[in-house]
Order: sequence, then structure tokens, then C-alpha cells
Amino acid sequence: MNRYSGELQIILKDLPADKRVNAVGKIPKNKHILAAEIESGKKFRFRKELK
Repeated sequence: MNRYSGELQIILKDLPADKRVNAVGKIPKNKHILAAEIESGKKFRFRKELK
């Protein structure tokens, strides 16, 4: 196997579909600024925003 497994990638722009990749959610554009707060090796969690 030549690919990593169990990793998470946060992409801030649309990419073409790839059958090897599972998309599990979307972050609204108004929350993209929060991605800058995520640092390598630090723990974080996603929470569903209640409306």
C-alpha cells in the first residue's frame, strides 16, 4: 500500500472527486479562519454547530 491510512486532511477549496478518498464533512466558509488554529501534533475536535 503506497498511501497513508488514518490521516485527516482539511482542504479549504473544492477538489475533483477521487474514488480513493472519503469525504466526511464540510466546514462552512465563515469557519475556515479556525483552520489556522490547528497545529501539527496538537489535539482538536470538530463539533456540530447547533442552530
